[in-house]
Amino acid sequence: MIWHSLLATLSNAGNSLLEKDFLDHNRRRHDLGVLAFLYLIAFLLQVAFLYPKYGLLYAGALDTKVVVLLILMCVLAAIGNGFYYYGLPKEGLSQIQPFIVFNPLLTILLASIFFTDERDVWKIIFACIAIGVLMLTHIRGKKVSLGEGLSSILLSMFLYSFEVLMTKELLYFYSPIALYTIRVGVISLLFFIFFRPEVSILRRQNMLRVVFLPMVWIVTMGATYYSYHEIGIVGTVLVLLLAPFLTIIGSHFLLKEQKIEKKDIIALVLVLLCVIGAQLRQ
Repeated sequence: MIWHSLLATLSNAGNSLLEKDFLDHNRRRHDLGVLAFLYLIAFLLQVAFLYPKYGLLYAGALDTKVVVLLILMCVLAAIGNGFYYYGLPKEGLSQIQPFIVFNPLLTILLASIFFTDERDVWKIIFACIAIGVLMLTHIRGKKVSLGEGLSSILLSMFLYSFEVLMTKELLYFYSPIALYTIRVGVISLLFFIFFRPEVSILRRQNMLRVVFLPMVWIVTMGATYYSYHEIGIVGTVLVLLLAPFLTIIGSHFLLKEQKIEKKDIIALVLVLLCVIGAQLRQ
């Protein structure tokens, strides 16, 4: 039951590093138009290899209310991703992490309000403890200033929390692969409309990265969606709290952004114990 969330955690950490490195080479606004091609590639890969077998629509998938919710989720995702990718190249991962840790808390709070099956007291307790550990290790002693980049990141995190709620509801009508395929297809379309990128923009890119990054997105979000469906939002978010520590380790060794401190190791162990505790309580 937990394997999809663990896979999502590992790929999420790798995805953060890859996106940061990729967008650092595309800082100018018009260069962000390459994202439209990345989402298009993700869409085509899923249509070609995954959707025929795993893209399932369940009863009620084409009802008006469900389709409206689907469109709203995709638009919200496009706006949130736009803000995220606008802010990411402006800041280091170490500066972004203090803001990202607030997202799980908001997501868990909203999930427990809107979904009765997400009100597992022990999971919420363990998740809040883990979030508290994250806040202490990521925020304590740091100066936090809301510049243009961090403001965009914060807004994207806020929008993502609401997107997650819509995603959980839509997974009753669409399989994870079907839902994510539709999501990336709509985001790609909206990004093409907004950024209006030219094909020539690809000439300035490392094509291996252009193809590999969408593949990582598919693994990350596909595993996350399956985890939402299997163990719920709160359970998934709890396991995903391990990702920031893996990101710190990766940013130290790969991006040379920050050093690994003793408090990071202690916090990682504490969060891991919370994840194990939540699983044992099931």
